[in-house]
Amino acid sequence: MQDKPAITTFPIQEALQKRWSPRAFDSRPLTKEEIVSMFEAARWAMSGYNDQPWRFIVAQQGDEHYDKAFSCVGAWNKQWTQSAPLLGFIIADETSPTSGEHNYAATFEAGIAAGFLVVQAEHLGLRCHLFGGIHRDEIRKAFNVPEKHNIVCGFVCGHHGELQQIPESFHEEEGAPRTRKPLSEIVFGKTWQTAYL
Repeated sequence: MQDKPAITTFPIQEALQKRWSPRAFDSRPLTKEEIVSMFEAARWAMSGYNDQPWRFIVAQQGDEHYDKAFSCVGAWNKQWTQSAPLLGFIIADETSPTSGEHNYAATFEAGIAAGFLVVQAEHLGLRCHLFGGIHRDEIRKAFNVPEKHNIVCGFVCGHHGELQQIPESFHEEEGAPRTRKPLSEIVFGKTWQTAYL
C-alpha cells in the first residue's frame, strides 16, 4: 500500500491532503457503520434551496444486486474496480422540486455531495475512486432510473490494497506522483486568465 499526500503550497486539511484515487483495493468488506458514515456526510452537503438533488445506487460485493451493478461498468474499468468491495453510481435529479424547472446546478451539487463522501471515507481510513467509464443506458434500465436524472459517474470505495491486485498495465500510473495546475492557472481576478493568486 502506498500513500501519496499532496505537496501543497499552503497547508490544507489533512483528509484533503491525503486523499487520492487508487485503483488497488483490499477485498475486505466495509462495515455498515463505515458505509452509513460516508453517506451521512454526503447527506449534509449544501444545495440551492436545500433541494438535495444527489442520489446514489450502491452495491457491496455479496449483495444480490452487485453483479447487476458491476455489469454496468465499462470494460476498461472492470479490470481494476473488481478489487474494491463497494461499487456505486452518482446520480443527479435535474428537476427542481422547489420550482419544477430544470436545475442547472444539480450535477454540480451532486459532485459536492460526492466530495463530502470521499473526504469522510478518507477520515475513516478508506479510499474512493470516481470514474466516468460506465454504461449509463444500462444503469438506467437495470435500476429504473428516471429519465430526468443525470447518471454522472461511478465510484468504488474500500481499504487501500496492493499493486498485485490489479493488472500490471496500471502499475506505472498507480505509482506516479500526484500533480495539479498552479493556482495562477485556475483562480482569476481582473479578467479571464489574469491570476488572482
